[in-house]
Amino acid sequence: MILFQLEDEQISLVPLLPLLFLALVLVIRLLAKLSNHVFTTSQIKLSNLVAVASILFTIIWFSSISYNRYRLWSKVKNNEFHIVEGEISDFQEMGEGGQGIESFIVDSVRFTYMHVSSYGEFVNSDRVLTSGKTQERIVVHYAKVDRKNLIVKIETIQNNGNE
Repeated sequence: MILFQLEDEQISLVPLLPLLFLALVLVIRLLAKLSNHVFTTSQIKLSNLVAVASILFTIIWFSSISYNRYRLWSKVKNNEFHIVEGEISDFQEMGEGGQGIESFIVDSVRFTYMHVSSYGEFVNSDRVLTSGKTQERIVVHYAKVDRKNLIVKIETIQNNGNE
């Protein structure tokens, strides 16, 4: 049974956070204009700086994520991934609320991931892996990108040996 497959991963909205600062600047300017407030030169400069920084930060962040995802997908499409099979060991769950870092080992290969994906890889947000499932045998398809083992597919192995 397939627990996770890369195509199923949803795009993270975390890179949109800098746009909230831009929206805040625009709302403040609009409210000030409606109330006939006159901005000082320093307030205008600060507001412009926050707006430009928000736009640049968002562009850089999206570019980085797009490039990382391209590198991962290139490896998957070119069948440049590895496969390990076995029981999960040394499972370390994320902190309370699904925040932080989680890791486990299958057949001496360590997989470490955070609660947010920057490559589009597995992040266990649906809790398909838990400490209660560590006795199950799984098959992990992964690609090596930047010395990281990025999970692209996880399958459980049925008792009769079939996937």
